[in-house]
Amino acid sequence: MIALHLKITNSKETVNNMLNMLAEVMAPVILPMTVAGLVSGVLALLNALGMLAVESNTYIIFDTIRSAVFYFFPIYIAISSAKEFGVEQSLAITLAVILLSANINGVKNLTLFGISLPEITYSSTFIPIFLGVYCMHHCNRLFNKIITKSLKGILVPLLTISTALVGTLLIFGPLGSVISEGLSIACLWLMEEFGNATVICVYALLHPFMVLTGCNSLVLPIIFNNMSTLGYDPMLIVGITLSNIAICGSMLGCFLKEKKLQKKQQYGSSGFSAAMGIPIPAIFNVLIHQKYTLLSVMFSGAAAGLLAGFLHVKGYVFVASIPGLTTYLMGNDQYNFYSMLIASGIALLLSCMIAFATHRTEIDKR
Repeated sequence: MIALHLKITNSKETVNNMLNMLAEVMAPVILPMTVAGLVSGVLALLNALGMLAVESNTYIIFDTIRSAVFYFFPIYIAISSAKEFGVEQSLAITLAVILLSANINGVKNLTLFGISLPEITYSSTFIPIFLGVYCMHHCNRLFNKIITKSLKGILVPLLTISTALVGTLLIFGPLGSVISEGLSIACLWLMEEFGNATVICVYALLHPFMVLTGCNSLVLPIIFNNMSTLGYDPMLIVGITLSNIAICGSMLGCFLKEKKLQKKQQYGSSGFSAAMGIPIPAIFNVLIHQKYTLLSVMFSGAAAGLLAGFLHVKGYVFVASIPGLTTYLMGNDQYNFYSMLIASGIALLLSCMIAFATHRTEIDKR
């Protein structure tokens, strides 16, 4: 019984460690993705207003920011994975650019040692290169042990990159592709089984607690996987964005009600951070101390999420902020944009009104 308990405990620890590792690998990628998303949103808005044509050189040049970040996404993952696994970054980047080369990326009827390889598009994906760098880590350790010191400088990098490439093409690439498709199918199953509205509603409800416990980064692999396989995320980006906007609204309500200047400054700065997609100051400085304000965020985010789900809102880029709302116009999808605007307005106004009504100032407490 004790042995079984230890085995289960070790299995849980392994899963938790893997999830935490994935989250650490994903974290540095958020900044370039945010930049790409905001540029895409501005371009989509200018195009919808008739100020910039899709065919214009200006549009094409700036749209390259988005397309390049997404296409070379495996390189970002290679860099952060190398840091996580203790692999030489230049070798990890080399593996990534090889996978993205025209001779391998998305090529049909490819063979290696006479073995047929499945057609895999490595651009915009993260699981194959993540597993490939993990393989590289073990290859590097093995070759460092068995190769003499005088030949290590030449043979270890050569054998490491060659073995990791073969392992990625034969095993980790196909495995990563299967995992990616599996995650996408699981997300689609959740939507079909419980509905978009339920999934978005529940996540928007729980998002403050996810941030509070540090579990919010664990959903990043799912988000980026959906974006690479489906072209959009049907659940989590919307839920996170609406929760952040609800937090912004609650801080606005507290700001309007509060009389003390120091408190007003705290609510104002926390609300601005939430509007920019950074809810941590509001959650840790305000919400954990004010349960009714927290409840206003949860209720408003959930209500807005329910509506967004019914309207089938999709998030094209991971930019969970008020300026990022323009990204919902990508592909000239005006229905998606206006639906998200309505849901965001509800999240902002509802949380603001509830927080204003329930917030107690120092004068009220006396």
